[in-house]
This record gives sequence, structure tokens and C-alpha cells, in this order.
Amino acid sequence: SRRKNSIVLPAKLEILKREGLVTIPNYLSQPEFEEIRLAFFKILDEHNAKKDQNQRSANALDIEKIKLTPSDIETYPILEKIFHSPEIQASFSYLSGKTINITEIFVEFVRHEQGEQDPCTFLHTDTFFPNQNAWLYVEDSDLDCGPFIYSRGSHRVTIKRLIFEYYASVKHFFGGRSSPRVSDKFAHFLNLSATNIEMPRNSLLISNNFGIHARGVGMPGTTRAAFKLSYKETPFSRR
Repeated sequence: SRRKNSIVLPAKLEILKREGLVTIPNYLSQPEFEEIRLAFFKILDEHNAKKDQNQRSANALDIEKIKLTPSDIETYPILEKIFHSPEIQASFSYLSGKTINITEIFVEFVRHEQGEQDPCTFLHTDTFFPNQNAWLYVEDSDLDCGPFIYSRGSHRVTIKRLIFEYYASVKHFFGGRSSPRVSDKFAHFLNLSATNIEMPRNSLLISNNFGIHARGVGMPGTTRAAFKLSYKETPFSRR
């Protein structure tokens, strides 16, 4: 059956441009979703079977992030069908302003555990230039699971945002984080309104991670499972 809520619809793309983030529920038909969900857990199981258990993190967050290989794409044709579809390509090309080919596709499985504070739960920005990410959730991501947090509209280049970027660049020069945190003072200065983005299974989230965002704090024992697509091009590369 045809895919619902195609993201090439102008209304969806306008939301993405205006807010920096758009969510599309019931993205795949049920047969497509069941097929791609099965592929997700097969790839995850194959990876874990080869992994030394001593590699597991002792922190509050244990993340399995497995980059898909050409062999994975060949083994599971549904991956090619969905992630190289015109709809996905159009949304990424729309933000970048040119036709691009997405090659960074991951199986991302997050397991919340007792332990140290995860630094990504603080509000931050990934880079000083627009970059795109998308997640197709294969399980529900509710408040208990530590959902994605985003301040809608924070991707816009304003005078206040430029002041923050200048401050972050100076701090980075003297040894600060490459993904600068946003302090409470700067959050107030930037008028941020960060919200939890709860996502049911079979939902697609597309985000410009130049916007201010964070990982939610999940309850110990909960998990979050999604395919992640990423595109990040340095502004200094030759066109």
C-alpha cells in the first residue's frame, strides 16, 4: 500500500523549515513497518553476537550504534526501498539546498542504566552550521524512555544566536566542548522552549541539529530503538 503522510508534501517541508523539526506518524504501511522492524533487530542481534560483553558501557547510557553496510542493504532490501526513497532524499535535499545521497544510516539502540550522568542530556547544539538527522522509530519512545528534546525554532540564525555562537567559538578555542552546552543563562537569553518529542513506533522524526536539543533522561531499564539517518557537511568543503 502507499506510504502515508509523504514528507515531500509542501506543508511538511515548510514545518521543517520553520520549526527545525517535523514528525510524521504512521510513516510506513504496516507490512513495510513489520519488515523493517524485523531487519532492525536481526542486525542488532548479529552485532551483539560478535561483541565482547566487556565492551559494554558502565555509564547511565549504553548505546549500540551500528552503521549499515552495503551487505546489510543487500540482505534486507526494505532498507534500500525506504531509506533511499524519493521522500527521504527530498527532505534532506530540501534543507541542504542541493541533491544529496544519504550514506550514514545506523541501527541505534539505547539502553538506560544506573550510573553516571549522560552529558548529552544537557541542552546543546551539534555544530555551528545546519546538519540533518532523522529517526524512524521501531518501538515507542515515551517520557520513560528519555525521548528526543528540541526547542522548536532554535535553528534560526538570529542576532542572539550569533552572540551565542561567538561565545561558544571562543570557549572552544580555549578547550571547550565541540558540541557546546547551553547554560541556563543562555537558554533564557535565547528564549528557548525545549519540549519532549514523544514518538510512537512507525513514526519518522526529521531534525536540523543546529537547533538546540538534548537526549531525555530515561528510566533505568528502558530502551529506545530507531534507525538513524545523518547528513553533516562542513561549510568549508568545496562545492
